[in-house]
Amino acid sequence: MQYSIKAFIKREEDGRYFAECLDVELTVRGISLDETVEKLKDEICKRFDGADMASLGFVEKPTLFITFEDVALPLPVR
Repeated sequence: MQYSIKAFIKREEDGRYFAECLDVELTVRGISLDETVEKLKDEICKRFDGADMASLGFVEKPTLFITFEDVALPLPVR
């Protein structure tokens, strides 16, 4: 049984955010980080609405674990 749902959020070069959750195979985009997190939570809840969590391999109330990756900053050359 999985105790958490893992998702990744990345800020893209255009400043928008892209979230991907491989555990439930979904992606969302948002303008702000807050908007993206809310969209991600909403979509995950929709996927699990009325589902038997155990049959999907999850405990009844899994934790959402989000990793955030920012755009790589250019490092100065020495």
